[in-house]
Amino acid sequence: MLFLFLDYDGTLREIAGRPQDALPDADLLRLLRRLERSRNLRPVIITGRSIRDIRRMLPLRRTCFIGTHGLEFARGTGTVRYLLPVAKAKSAVNRICAELKKWIDGSFTLENKTVSLSLHDRLAPPARAARARRKLMELVRPYVKRGILDLIRGKCVLEVRPMGAHKGIGVEFVLDRAPGGAAAVAFGDDRTDEDMFRVLNRRKQVTVVVGKRKSAALFRVPSPRLARKILSSLHCALGTDRDVLSPTLQSQKFPGRKFLHRALGAD
Repeated sequence: MLFLFLDYDGTLREIAGRPQDALPDADLLRLLRRLERSRNLRPVIITGRSIRDIRRMLPLRRTCFIGTHGLEFARGTGTVRYLLPVAKAKSAVNRICAELKKWIDGSFTLENKTVSLSLHDRLAPPARAARARRKLMELVRPYVKRGILDLIRGKCVLEVRPMGAHKGIGVEFVLDRAPGGAAAVAFGDDRTDEDMFRVLNRRKQVTVVVGKRKSAALFRVPSPRLARKILSSLHCALGTDRDVLSPTLQSQKFPGRKFLHRALGAD
């Protein structure tokens, strides 16, 4: 069994000016549905978005979802569970959002994801974006000192999440419960994907950064379009034979290793 840990924004599709505009095209939905019907491939959408949000965009019934940077987990349309305690983070996020709204206008997108928040400033004038970022950092600082919240920078976004939450937690939660011999490939584009890459690198799995950013990932592809092309090729090569994925990627005998290395530009 091969798990495919797939970031969404910037990985499966180009980043949109506003998060709500990043809708999947028909080709992407067809690809993900083919992957989730495969005998050997297990797609897992792993995103900074809440699971509630990403499931509205990707109505997939068999795919697992890891949301809010590794904090949430759900199987298909099933119940969402938290992988860390969140009570203190919830009240802190609500207070921060209420105050931050006084400092931003319609050129920003503020996402209150109940236990985390994101401030997107891709469409804001630079001076206004810098002022809003400073204010958010000021509001978050007391909660960082108390070990309740953490703040990370992404592509034209500041993310506030519960201290200790990251995508690596979600990856380990899935793989620790996977059948013996399971392997993994991960695709991501942002700084928030680095925790996922580090966890999988330690497990000797395959990690792929999408874009030009410096990364701990072992391989690189230049764009979401090519990432999707590789996923389609993986489905064609590995998605139908019942027994082809029984060895792990750690084994030189793994049937998909040479294919993956060719597809990802390795020697």
